Amino acid sequence: MPYWLYLLECEGGSYYAGIALDVEQRFFDHVFGRGARYTRAHPPVKILAATLHGSKGEALKAEYALKQLARSEKLDFFTPCAASLRVGAQAASSCLKTKGRMPPCL
Repeated sequence: MPYWLYLLECEGGSYYAGIALDVEQRFFDHVFGRGARYTRAHPPVKILAATLHGSKGEALKAEYALKQLARSEKLDFFTPCAASLRVGAQAASSCLKTKGRMPPCL
């Protein structure tokens, strides 16, 4: 079953990352205090980005990788070229050939 990895911007400008089957529903859960403890104290303002992963395990691995990044790198995690660069040289080459536009499906 596919899962989403999402990144929220919270009050005060902080980020919150998580996984969900339905990002929009999870966002509203956070907004109305039914989400994580962090988002009860720092309500989310908007969804910054989201990517779909093939399974819960893949989404959890991606969430862990995202949380290891510096704040300045987190949004780049969701761009096609940044994702391609993490996949490998062939994907990176394909991405560079598109000059930052959406690379072809790999």
